[in-house]
Amino acid sequence: MLYSGAVNELAVYPGYYEWLVEESRGKPSIAAEEIERDLHRSLPEHSAFQSDLGIDVLRRVLTAYAWRNPSIGYCQAMNIVTSVLLLYASEEEAFWLLVAICERLLPDYFNTKVVGALVDQGVLEHLTSEHLPDIHAKLVPFGVLSMISLSWFLTIFLSVIPFHSAVNIVDCFFYDGAKVVFQIALKVLEANRLDLLASNDDGEAMTVLSDYLSSVVNTDENSSFISYQNYVPGCVKRRIHVTKLIKDAYAHYGFITNNTIEQLRMKQRLRVVQELEDTNRRNIVRSVFYDDLVKSVFSQQEVDDVYTFIKEEQLRQLYWSPAVVCNGHEKYDPTMPFYEQCLIDYDLFRIFFNLLPPWGRGENAKVLCARIFKLIDDNQDNMLSFLEFLQFLAIVCRSDVEMKLKMFYLCHLICSSEDVKSETNSLSGEPEEAAEAEEFFSSIDSNTVVTGEVDASKSSSCIHPVASNPLTERYGIKELKSFLFGTDRQLPVMTQEKFIDLWKSMYDMFVLHEEEQKIYHCIATVGTLLLQIGELGTVLQSLDDMELYDDNLCDSTQSISEKNASQESQKSASISEDNGSASSVTGSLTNSVTSQCRLNCEERTQKEWGITFEQFQGTLYTQQFLISQFDHKIKISSEIENYR
Repeated sequence: MLYSGAVNELAVYPGYYEWLVEESRGKPSIAAEEIERDLHRSLPEHSAFQSDLGIDVLRRVLTAYAWRNPSIGYCQAMNIVTSVLLLYASEEEAFWLLVAICERLLPDYFNTKVVGALVDQGVLEHLTSEHLPDIHAKLVPFGVLSMISLSWFLTIFLSVIPFHSAVNIVDCFFYDGAKVVFQIALKVLEANRLDLLASNDDGEAMTVLSDYLSSVVNTDENSSFISYQNYVPGCVKRRIHVTKLIKDAYAHYGFITNNTIEQLRMKQRLRVVQELEDTNRRNIVRSVFYDDLVKSVFSQQEVDDVYTFIKEEQLRQLYWSPAVVCNGHEKYDPTMPFYEQCLIDYDLFRIFFNLLPPWGRGENAKVLCARIFKLIDDNQDNMLSFLEFLQFLAIVCRSDVEMKLKMFYLCHLICSSEDVKSETNSLSGEPEEAAEAEEFFSSIDSNTVVTGEVDASKSSSCIHPVASNPLTERYGIKELKSFLFGTDRQLPVMTQEKFIDLWKSMYDMFVLHEEEQKIYHCIATVGTLLLQIGELGTVLQSLDDMELYDDNLCDSTQSISEKNASQESQKSASISEDNGSASSVTGSLTNSVTSQCRLNCEERTQKEWGITFEQFQGTLYTQQFLISQFDHKIKISSEIENYR
């Protein structure tokens, strides 16, 4: 506690451990699931962990640390170290000792990729080649040094030496630091020099080392001697006292200091991180080619260029942006696909979007960018996976016109929110260049009525309910995305309000284009035609409604007449005086139904304006010059190189 610095943290943060235990209690997480799997594999031979009491304490300590440091969470080997600490320290003391090991004494050892252990593996190989060159030359081809370094260093020898003996090494580790594990490792290799040089493969070499380490005993507790040799008849038993092993390690390798270890770690870290990044890159790039769309339009080199550019921009953002405290509650889930390891936020997406003509070249391109980002983001966490991002690039850069128009159409069906609303109500630019567009939008805005649902009290007054209106249906963003990649589904109808937003975006895409005037003329022609189609559809719908309401009115009048005739047959002659009033009631009711139905018909005529994707697409194809702008194939590698 004293030499590790844990005693200071215990004094400075009283009650912190209890708070973590309460905060993490019953909270589901990936780390909690991993901890549960390993609880009963932590020192199972000791009676303390054969009962629920010991298991519960171990669970609390591991879960509390995972909650404290979600970037690490839980890593295998932490359970072994913690279980031994609990045998010699209280629950809270064991927690702070675990903090000291994971965050100071063995940094980066217990993360997902065990970077620290891989770095120290390189350090051990360097020290072995320098001080035990013959053993190094023998073991490196077998890969033994890489195997032993992980198992020895991650648990500070607790998993390979009987723990009653290994705790002596742990004491020295807390007192003298990380150099102790390297000194012990070198001494173990030296003590088995002849047997290792005589080994023929990695299995024989590992057996030699395992035999030696399992024979290490504590002079105070000889009963802790555990060796598989006990079960092999005729095998000569040997005992290596741990105090002698430590003394010889200090004597022969005492010149290795913590400063030496840190210098070697710095040299090895760059190599390890680069190897991990290269492996990660290959896995991520390989994983996206399972998608048919990506595989059909991109080469592996192009995907690799995109990945490299993403990493460059992320590093640049990290350098220039202020430090951000990560508040993630989960570390990466290894069960997820590799492409989920590379995430693109909106800022990075916008950089790419601005590289892609004509999509990102407009003066108000950020509005369209936000819409498309929301459409592509499948789980709406404001982060795109590498696969989602490549699907977007595949559509914009290489897909056919229909796919591009479908994405353009669907992103404007998203309900307006603050991040997709335009900050300006008119197009910017020179007046003479945008005069046609301004005139077009002015004519639209003057006749626009916001789409809405028919008031329930009015619709209920009709004899038959009105069928559901496709213009008032609401689709979630995930469902809209399913329309994008579906081939046999009819896209939702677009209302006039959303159509205006779409047309403004299309005008904005071609601002400052070299053929700007010609494109604007095409857009205005197509827009006018679509408006006329929408109006025609409204008129036809209103005529159908009038026929429906007239039929309902006839049915209602006939029903009332039959009812009156039935009443007349049952009453006396005095009822004939009331026939006049009944007729007036019938006429009044008829007029009321007629006026109400016509009122609803007028409302539907005003509100039910809409166009389908087929109408939108077919009308655009009347202007081949405009279609050619969407059919442009983008060379993504060239755009990236130009940006650099």
